Amino acid sequence: MHTDRIMRLALEMAGLTEVPEDTQVYVPGEITKALVCIDVDTGLLSIARDLGYDGVIVHHPQGDEAMLNLHLVMNRQLQTLTKAGVPEDEAREALRPRQFGVERNNHMRNWDYMPSVARLMGIPFMNVHYPCDLMMERIVDAHVQRRLAETGPAATVQDLTDILLEIPEFAHAKTRPAVVVGGPAAPAGKVVTAFAGGTNGGSAVVEAYWRHGIGTVMTLHMEVADILKLRQSEVKGTLVVAGHMACDSVGLNALVRVLRANRLDLTPMGGIVPGA
Repeated sequence: MHTDRIMRLALEMAGLTEVPEDTQVYVPGEITKALVCIDVDTGLLSIARDLGYDGVIVHHPQGDEAMLNLHLVMNRQLQTLTKAGVPEDEAREALRPRQFGVERNNHMRNWDYMPSVARLMGIPFMNVHYPCDLMMERIVDAHVQRRLAETGPAATVQDLTDILLEIPEFAHAKTRPAVVVGGPAAPAGKVVTAFAGGTNGGSAVVEAYWRHGIGTVMTLHMEVADILKLRQSEVKGTLVVAGHMACDSVGLNALVRVLRANRLDLTPMGGIVPGA
């Protein structure tokens, strides 16, 4: 299967018509047998070739435009913010500090390192980030909202983390969903699944959700400095860090299932947690 076809399938699954800013084919080509992983380095590319794989599909951006434009895909978080009731102007302002930091940090990075190695080796190489994250966000949110509705308005944050553990990737992960701001006995209230859109939006985005009636915000991850700031915030609410590898695995496993159904030989590894 050609890398372009793999990309089209990923976009179709996510309901997208264009390749998002954090997703890219670095070295195009035909793939019959590929390693699929969350992250990659030069050693893993070499191992793939030595073991007879003819392609590598990775989740996180590995360089070039996908790395340098990661901050742009963060604009897609505005859809989740405004749907939750945050005015667009306020949402944009809340997102701005974290977006600026991501842009500046990636501006310093060696954007051609991994793509140049893959080109030198002649191995097809691509990453699929936002499409998988969007699929994951929808899968997790659908399960969480259905189970919370079944539990009723008395649902607590502990109930929420238990519900996450009903999803196989969370149950199998070595990390567990963590309540990092607030407590497990608190009412869950309205819950937002803020997973997709490049990376987390930082403390200002979480506060914006809280300010507009969201009781609990779920993210993949959150920097310690932001967690400490939120614990001192005058705006109160709960923050649950669901777990980076478990969350990423939900979207990647969905993609793997479809690609295997299209007769692609895939080996998930390098952090992908087994699903159902």
